[in-house]
Amino acid sequence: MDIAVTVTKREEVRVAKLRFSVAARYAEEDFPKDMPGLVCEQWSDTIDLLEGKLCDHPKYPACSIHTKVCDAGTYELLDEMGSVVATDDGYVPSFFPGDHFGDYIIFELDETGKILNWEGAGVVRAHLQGWVDEHPSD
Repeated sequence: MDIAVTVTKREEVRVAKLRFSVAARYAEEDFPKDMPGLVCEQWSDTIDLLEGKLCDHPKYPACSIHTKVCDAGTYELLDEMGSVVATDDGYVPSFFPGDHFGDYIIFELDETGKILNWEGAGVVRAHLQGWVDEHPSD
């Protein structure tokens, strides 16, 4: 008879993107009318973490987004191959820009989807390991 156990092995993984889907409670007030990824009070997109750029759509309106999502979001950290490395359902991740207090997404976007107030890879990297440790992928 065998005795089987499950072992979790830690390994270094190169992460590339963060896919998110959040409730857009005040969509008409907080987003441009033609905002890509905004469907029926739900906003979904993917952020290139290195570039600080939204990447699911070819063109964006230059705009300021300051929207309250509270704990109504899903966030998936993706590796270079697109596999989910960590996931969380809840508050806005700590490495998002602005004084969001876990409740707001605050993005200044240009027409290419670049998040102008993105803090850069160094800041993201500093926050990511803790976020991954708190929200591992199943």
